[in-house]
Amino acid sequence: MIVNTASLVTLTTAFSAMFNKGLRDAKPQWQSIATMVQSSSASQEYGILGHFAQIEEWIDERHTVAMKQHGYTIRNKMFAGTVEVRRTDIEDDQYGIYSPLMEELGRASAIHPDKLVFGLLKDGTSGKCYDGLPFFSASHPTGKTTASNLTTGAKPMWFLMDTSRALKPMIYQRRKDYQLVVKNQETDDSVFDRGVYKYGVDGRCNVGYGFWQMAHACSDTLDKDAVNEIRTAMQSLKNDTGDPLYIQPDTIVVGPSNQAAAEELFLANYNAAGATNILYKAMTILVSPMLE
Repeated sequence: MIVNTASLVTLTTAFSAMFNKGLRDAKPQWQSIATMVQSSSASQEYGILGHFAQIEEWIDERHTVAMKQHGYTIRNKMFAGTVEVRRTDIEDDQYGIYSPLMEELGRASAIHPDKLVFGLLKDGTSGKCYDGLPFFSASHPTGKTTASNLTTGAKPMWFLMDTSRALKPMIYQRRKDYQLVVKNQETDDSVFDRGVYKYGVDGRCNVGYGFWQMAHACSDTLDKDAVNEIRTAMQSLKNDTGDPLYIQPDTIVVGPSNQAAAEELFLANYNAAGATNILYKAMTILVSPMLE
């Protein structure tokens, strides 16, 4: 191929198509457990966390519950990825070998939020949420008492979640979506000094925790008794004034080592003894390799 302005435009168009194919074909999972919040500044403060809206009878004056200001802030970070293309490969018509890399770059851009969201979930026993305690803690303050969303054991951790609400258990905060950037001009330093074109993506985003009440972590054995106990505990949670929060766990998040146990619990019509499985389709199963 003769390398000139026209051929580089054609090449960029082809690479962009492969990049976009990777974006389309990827199957990210973060949307299942995280709410996407569009950020408009370097950081975003979530003063709403810790406050559940409620409706009461209006008798005289409106009863207003003051919002607690926890000062929970998520600061955006910068992320980038780059593929280098040798000019000699373009001259020798070897550009086809880069098409899979461009498609993978698109796929990596689409699933990068998974790495952030599930990575933060995995660190939930140490990462702090809006009340200053670890997201998964045995002593979250609620009214005049405390509540737990953590069951400890010696097994791989799994999670029950209520993902049905407007704010899911996790937050994916996006400031700038991933965009393909090209450096292929003869005057670009990488081309002039090293004879390589650069195709890269960059974006700004970060992740954080939502309401701890929407998720429960367990490192005990994944079985019917554990699921029922945790589900009951989540359904019994109340707000600061003692009213039920109506938490209804609908999703179980597991790593690969717990996938078989989760499928046996929630996808089998009958249990091992041949009796009707009362947990059949009680939870949507989400398997993430990021958890192990």
